[in-house]
Amino acid sequence: MPLLLGANVDPAWSDPLRAVVRARRVEEAGLDLITLQDRPSFYDPWALTNWILASTDRLLVLPTVFNLPLRRRAVVARSAATAYLLSDGRVQLGLGARTGEVLDTLSNGIDVVHAMWRGERDEREGVTEGLGIWLDVLDPRALRLLGAKADGWIASSSYFGPAELPRGNGLIKAGAEEAGRDLAELTRMRKVYNVAGLIGAEAVDPFHGSVRQWANALVTLVREDAMNAFVYWPEDDHDRQTEIFAGEVAPLVRETVGGSGGAAS
Repeated sequence: MPLLLGANVDPAWSDPLRAVVRARRVEEAGLDLITLQDRPSFYDPWALTNWILASTDRLLVLPTVFNLPLRRRAVVARSAATAYLLSDGRVQLGLGARTGEVLDTLSNGIDVVHAMWRGERDEREGVTEGLGIWLDVLDPRALRLLGAKADGWIASSSYFGPAELPRGNGLIKAGAEEAGRDLAELTRMRKVYNVAGLIGAEAVDPFHGSVRQWANALVTLVREDAMNAFVYWPEDDHDRQTEIFAGEVAPLVRETVGGSGGAAS
């Protein structure tokens, strides 16, 4: 599976076009994808996603993450499918929830969205092949749900440190096994790691360290934890930090791993 490298573009600024401009810069810098957060205080992620898709040529856009229990499932499914088709496959659907009844609702919602995409409720069978549901979840039950039903995993260094990734991979595999899912599908699962930090001088924490430290850390996550996409979340000086990530870190990572992410654990 091709390795993807990207950056987060928050839609929280006063001028929504600023996010669009930054998305263009990410693409021009040679990165592969951007993420956009969905929060009540932010701009509508689908409107912004569609504007960015229309303003770029090859960038993959990932809204992260919709709280499906708070939205109409059919509307989310149709919006994602429409954006996917109009952009020639440059969008994926990021969903999230936590525990209890909300997680049960998410599970049911995944079934509804997948059913609509497969054409079980209309005549558009197969037109959205390649469009997937990527989950941003943390607890064991949610990770098992991911393994059973989802198409991708979104993890964040702020909440799910590198040392926790083997546990997460194990729970995803367990969920797939419990659901009777073909484990070969896990080798095609997109695994995104959101990494917050800063690139600068050498430091104890590689995600606040040098270009070489960053590259080595990401390569390790590819080889040891099967992560195959990384999204940089600069903690400061967003534009300059993104330029460094795209121009210096990304080439080192791609050169070392050959442009492909690791096989799923």
